[in-house]
This record gives sequence, C-alpha cells and structure tokens, in this order.
Amino acid sequence: MALYFTFAIECYREVEAIHIGELLRTLVVEVGERSVQMANVDVFAHGDFWYVFGHPKGLGYSPYGYGEGLNEPTVVAVIIEYLYATIAAEHGIRRALCGYEAQDVFDLYGEPELLCFDTPNLVYDRAAISRQVDACEFGPNYYRNP
Repeated sequence: MALYFTFAIECYREVEAIHIGELLRTLVVEVGERSVQMANVDVFAHGDFWYVFGHPKGLGYSPYGYGEGLNEPTVVAVIIEYLYATIAAEHGIRRALCGYEAQDVFDLYGEPELLCFDTPNLVYDRAAISRQVDACEFGPNYYRNP
C-alpha cells in the first residue's frame, strides 16, 4: 500500500525551489466538488540540488491523507495533471515526478540517483539529458515520459 502521495521536484538552485514551494503552498486543486490543498510542502537542499516535496491533503494513506475519497484512479489522474500543469512554465527544474511514493525515485536517503531519467511520467529538463524514447515536449523547457 502506498503511504505518501508526493509531488517531488528537483531544482538546480535555491531561488527556483523556494519559488515553486511558495507556489505549491497556495495551490488549490478543484476536483469535482472537492478542493485539494497541500497538507505539507518541504523545500530543502541535498548535495548539489534543491528539492521541493509537496503532499496534497487527502491522497495516500499517510497522516496527510487516509484516503478521503481522493484515491480513485480517475481523481488521482486529474490531480497529477493539474500539478504538472502548474510547473510547465516554471524555470530551473531538473526533474519532477508526481504520484504515490514519488519521493523514492530520487533516493535522497541513500545515494542520490542523479542519472535516473527513464522513470514513467517523469518531467525533466531538456538541457539535462537527451529526450528519452517516446517522451513528449512538456512546456517550453521540459520533456515528459509516457
């Protein structure tokens, strides 16, 4: 069972991470008759990069969620698309992933996995690595894996 639903974003610099963190703290996603806010947003440095971890309230089974009717696949898909759309025009993102346990892809508690760009649904900087197979353009600066 997935515990944390996370919008995990890796940034090159502190200024972009702080800006995106503030953007997420005030974000409200409308899903049907429900309003989903961020229960928690963390901005921190690790190694050479900055990270933003946002946990929408009601998703997952962590203290931020407990499955308040928002864990249905169609609802989760709407929330993921909205969160990704929020960062599509932002600058300074190296990688971003949204979903259950998305924070684990960056492996910040072990040795950071800095070369992982083949994860499904990952959004990543066009300047960081060449386009992965079947990836599509996402906003002015990024690719998104299928």
